[in-house]
Amino acid sequence: MIHIIRTRKFKSAAAVVLIRQPLTREFATYSPVICDILAHASAKYPGIRQMRTAAEDLYGAAMNVQVVQRGEQQILEFYFESLTRDGNFKRGMEFLREIIENPLVVGNGFNRDFFESAVSHIRNDIEGRINNKAEYAERRLIEEMCKGEPFGVSADGYLEDLDKLTSPGLLGYYKKALDTFPRDICAIGDVDESDINIFASPKREIVIPPASISYKPKQPTYFTEDFNTAQGKLCMGFRSKANPVGKDFYGLWLFNSLLGGGPNSILFKRVRERESLCYYINSVNYRAKSLVVIRCGVSAENFERVTNIVLEEVAAIARGAFSPLDFQNAQSEIIKRLRAGEDYPNTLLNYYVSQYLINDKDTLTDAIAAISALTPVDAIEAAAKVYLDTVYMLK
Repeated sequence: MIHIIRTRKFKSAAAVVLIRQPLTREFATYSPVICDILAHASAKYPGIRQMRTAAEDLYGAAMNVQVVQRGEQQILEFYFESLTRDGNFKRGMEFLREIIENPLVVGNGFNRDFFESAVSHIRNDIEGRINNKAEYAERRLIEEMCKGEPFGVSADGYLEDLDKLTSPGLLGYYKKALDTFPRDICAIGDVDESDINIFASPKREIVIPPASISYKPKQPTYFTEDFNTAQGKLCMGFRSKANPVGKDFYGLWLFNSLLGGGPNSILFKRVRERESLCYYINSVNYRAKSLVVIRCGVSAENFERVTNIVLEEVAAIARGAFSPLDFQNAQSEIIKRLRAGEDYPNTLLNYYVSQYLINDKDTLTDAIAAISALTPVDAIEAAAKVYLDTVYMLK
């Protein structure tokens, strides 16, 4: 499906091609390796030097290939941005098509050197996860909290699966992806559909259902891992039954902003500034799954105290025990972030890609108006519908 946000606000235009697939444990490691191979060579550009030269010839265009997780989908994302003059952008789309549709193949598999190099790169990435303790802790929380759900699968792949991969098997999987997985092309700028409608369509496109929302209130589950680290990490996962589209979602977004969405949030002011219990504390909303996750850098001896404060403040919001200034700050923080995206084509494109993938037709202007129209009651109702599901502590 093709989506275009037409505007002459920017000198450049940007586009992203999305090849979407269900996120499954069985195939989670395939896409990161494929992504690395495609980022380094194609049949026409058989090396990174040739690819960079081709990009430079397009007035210094920017190109990126990566794997991203959106809800319970694992997506191969091909991004391109360049100036639009003299047909440059359309030539850029032809360059991107070459990378996607004509990989460097030898015999019945990907070029072996690039295959082995990609496996090595992904191995290093996976082994290096633990070096970023904050990201590692959040990933572990999601794995435990969403065990048995596709959302709990890592879109970055698994170490134990790398040695099982073969070059022919990986190429066969990629051909299947091109033939059957849904594909979206999203563009922003002064472009026409003819500029981007040049990619082959899947022969028989599968249907990917929306992410499931699990809401079964229970006593929270606690997990602890000991790494003998000076700065511990605490992650708390809350579930909600908010619809990810519409007023329910905006209410949960407001609750998240009020609780831990920025330096003026309730948790930051109390836990970080007033009581000096942590190094940092914030919260994030996983929209597709209606999850709110608290992320905190804290010494192990303060884990229990911080956990209790978070629960106290969630309950306080549900009672309406927050100030008009707290509410105003939460609302303003969201609107500020939305408006900041208006000035950059890649940020604005990313906003609309997120909207398309969740089937939300609200424009950025619509979203700002919806947030502006919320009242404290919306935050209260959102807080009343969340429950603590899982707590992960890294010591």
